[in-house]
Amino acid sequence: MVKPLDYAVLDVGKPRGTITSWPGARDVVENIIEGRRTKLKLSDLHYRQQETLCSEFLRSEDAASRGLPRLANLLLPVGGTMPDIDVKGIADDGKMLLAQVTFGSLSHPKTNRKIQKLRSYRDPKRHLLFFCGCKSLKNQDGVTLFPIEWAFTSFTSTKLGKRWLEHSA
Repeated sequence: MVKPLDYAVLDVGKPRGTITSWPGARDVVENIIEGRRTKLKLSDLHYRQQETLCSEFLRSEDAASRGLPRLANLLLPVGGTMPDIDVKGIADDGKMLLAQVTFGSLSHPKTNRKIQKLRSYRDPKRHLLFFCGCKSLKNQDGVTLFPIEWAFTSFTSTKLGKRWLEHSA
């Protein structure tokens, strides 16, 4: 029997409907059937899990040491509350922190539209962050672009992150 709490990646990503295809679950289901428990990669995580991962990373010392604002408090649940924002919170410096998370690369047109939407929230009292499939940290017209792979690697190398990843499978 597959228990949703034992396989969070299945529970969070299940499509709606009675009978439907679900290509994203193929590897997870295969591993369950074969009795394998593999370490998840960033690409294995559902986009909602990637959003949660980035919000947790923003609480870390490593995020602050890389020049990112450190998340002190969430103002809304992560993901899905606002159409253009995945993380809305308050940074340690008291400014509002707004972040968008995508696995997509900067060359993808959808990624650039997301950056444009986030850019519309520019204000001196706000930090704007965009986690994406970029190669390096950079500021692009008021939006800090940060490699999502760096956030994943950094967070999952910590004791808390390893535990989070284990329970995210």
